[in-house]
Amino acid sequence: MRKKVFPLTIILLLTGCSEPIIKEETQTIIWLTEGITPPENELVINEISKYTIEKLGYPVEINYFAPNEYSEVVTKMIEDGKRYDIAFASPIKDAISLANQGYFADLSPYLSYSSLLKETIPSNLWKGVMMNNTIIGVPTIKNAGSTEQWVWSYKEELAEKFSFDNLKSLEDVDHLLYELKTEYPDQYILDFTYEGMYSMLVESANLERVTINSGINYADKTAKVENIWQNENIKSNLELINKWYNDKIINPNVFANNNSLVVLSQSILDDSSYLNKIYSNSVHSTNSVQSSYNVVSTSSPHIQKCVEFLELVNTDIYLRNLLAYGIEGIHYQKLDEDTIIKLNNYYEPQILAQGNISDLYFVVNQPTYIIKEETPTISPIIGFRFDNELVKNEILACQTIEKELAPLLLSGKQNPHDLLPQLSEMLYSEGYLNIKNALQSQIDEFLNT
Repeated sequence: MRKKVFPLTIILLLTGCSEPIIKEETQTIIWLTEGITPPENELVINEISKYTIEKLGYPVEINYFAPNEYSEVVTKMIEDGKRYDIAFASPIKDAISLANQGYFADLSPYLSYSSLLKETIPSNLWKGVMMNNTIIGVPTIKNAGSTEQWVWSYKEELAEKFSFDNLKSLEDVDHLLYELKTEYPDQYILDFTYEGMYSMLVESANLERVTINSGINYADKTAKVENIWQNENIKSNLELINKWYNDKIINPNVFANNNSLVVLSQSILDDSSYLNKIYSNSVHSTNSVQSSYNVVSTSSPHIQKCVEFLELVNTDIYLRNLLAYGIEGIHYQKLDEDTIIKLNNYYEPQILAQGNISDLYFVVNQPTYIIKEETPTISPIIGFRFDNELVKNEILACQTIEKELAPLLLSGKQNPHDLLPQLSEMLYSEGYLNIKNALQSQIDEFLNT
């Protein structure tokens, strides 16, 4: 049973780069978002306008920008003072810097007039978009996710004989890899991306990465900063990876997408010959919350209306699905109250950039956007952001060292007993201790305020 919603008032207008249907620019809420302009967009615009013409009194123009250009183009628009009201902030590389410079409105005073929005979104998500006691954006309700995600992709023919369930650590997969090596003695079994292996190492150690080489343990309420490369769990797993490499389980050209039987990465493999299993810990942290949130421009002439619009997007079931899937009977067909099947001329914007996924219809033969019944781990430093201005040079130097040596560890090509001491010595010689101390000082101050 879906919850009741209390519609606000809004006229909604979506466009790509085409001319707006409604041209009263002074009343238009302009929304910048990531993605390719969906097909038949104007048709959907007209349908949305029929529904919303009595609602808010403001049309909304949605401008889409391709993912590979979004951050650069939108940042320039913001810094140049170009007219916009709402922006999808997650892909903007310098979003926090822009917030610090005052480009994004503090939404705190406006949420008192949009109580349904404030109540609908869990309090921990609001913490993830707080900065200096201000709320800089509206977070998206989605599955409690982590910044660190990993995916096991495996050849389809392996599914009948081998189980790829519950592979939540490298220890979990160890026995399976040796079974596969016995079955396929002349093949390399495992390949992985650098990011996929790094992600799994960090997550299996229950760490939250905060900055270069540094993290805190989710279970440590005092949030003591750890050097990731000195963590005992990670050391143990690096030894295991080195063992796999020596036993010819890991492809020697690892990181190169070698069509191995099993691939570990951070995303689903775009190859129909593979099946995929996605894993991540359920964590609410600053980074996981900020993987999907929208901000409002300080220069917007109607900030309150922007917040009311975002409330409607996140609480009105009909509008939410119209934004996500288009028009019933043209872009999709309803099978029951909550289930649809997409038609050939389907409408497909970037759904997670829009808002609350808990009100979305289930789609036949598609990945389901559904809120799992799970109790996430809450980071002890949710809402914290590291100001690295005073240690920028040290961070750049340490990044250079890690870029050179970490792939040798993660690939298994070098024995961690030999390389880890060398890595640590080089990091500390380039000022890693300054980074660690600055980070710890800011975390302590954050926890004590």
